[in-house]
Amino acid sequence: MGIFDFTIKRALPAAAIVGPITAWAAITVVNDDWDDYFTPSSSTSNASNASNDSSSEEKIVILGSGWAALNALRKCASPNKSVVIVSPRPHFLYTPLLASSSVGTITLRSACEPLRSLVESAASKALSATFVRADAREIDVHNKKVYATTDADGMGLELSYDKLVIAVGAQPNTFGIPGVQDHALFLKEAEDSAKLHARLLCNLEKASALSSQGEKYRTEIDRLLKIVVVGGGPTGVELCAELADFKNHDVAKRYGTDISDRIQIVLVEMMPQILMPFDESLRNVAKEHLISKGVEVRTGCAVTYADEKDVTFQPSTPRNASAQQKAEAAAAARSEEVGALVWVGGVGARPLV
Repeated sequence: MGIFDFTIKRALPAAAIVGPITAWAAITVVNDDWDDYFTPSSSTSNASNASNDSSSEEKIVILGSGWAALNALRKCASPNKSVVIVSPRPHFLYTPLLASSSVGTITLRSACEPLRSLVESAASKALSATFVRADAREIDVHNKKVYATTDADGMGLELSYDKLVIAVGAQPNTFGIPGVQDHALFLKEAEDSAKLHARLLCNLEKASALSSQGEKYRTEIDRLLKIVVVGGGPTGVELCAELADFKNHDVAKRYGTDISDRIQIVLVEMMPQILMPFDESLRNVAKEHLISKGVEVRTGCAVTYADEKDVTFQPSTPRNASAQQKAEAAAAARSEEVGALVWVGGVGARPLV
């Protein structure tokens, strides 16, 4: 069954109940990646709108350089549009490859596409398309202006617009847990992957050097080789699988089994199961797969504090937990030494929005 047949099959029941507007909306929702969206309107009005569009010039400012921003760039690029992309990141990042690049399965540049080449392609279709590397700080909706800075020193830019697309994405959410922002590693940007890769290699080299002294530094070696990943969503699960492959193949080959066998990978999730938005059968398969690769999966476990070398865990409690339940959970808290704490426990809004 083709995609069009599938779409019509999904949309027709709604159309029969409410009418053509619902049919159009249903089709649009079912497949929102179509390049063009046609609202139900007469051919006369369409012709009139096309005439007006061709005679007017419109400046569109797009904030961001991720999936939504580049999709907007592609769809906004037309002869009467002047498009400006504003982002502190000079590349498009293929985020699903971050986990692989953090362990060296692929190079990081394989996950990045220079933004200027994409903007140049759009410029051939639009009146103009430019890229401004800056960080948007404030939006004046009344005067239709965006205020941005080129760096931390506050070199200011003022950009006017006719239409504004806000696609700045999200940032890691630490939920205010003490120490996480300062001591955890993240996996949201290219720089995060590079930092994690550097930490892993650094800890491996230290552990390898210390292991030459026999059992003298056993405790420190165990700490260096313990990796805790917080967040049992798709990113955390994928990262743990990559780390397990890295341990069982690359580390065992280059550092020997004496080192690889001592690596501990722990996946921590505060919910009762990992991959909670997914079907239960998929959750079970993922958990069994991780365990078979040597990953320790802890569910119903929360992080309450993080330091440079220590992480504190305790049983998670529901939001409506009683004072007694919270006290019992706090009493069961314990600290463990870790070599790397990777936080992929959720995302939140950026300061701009």
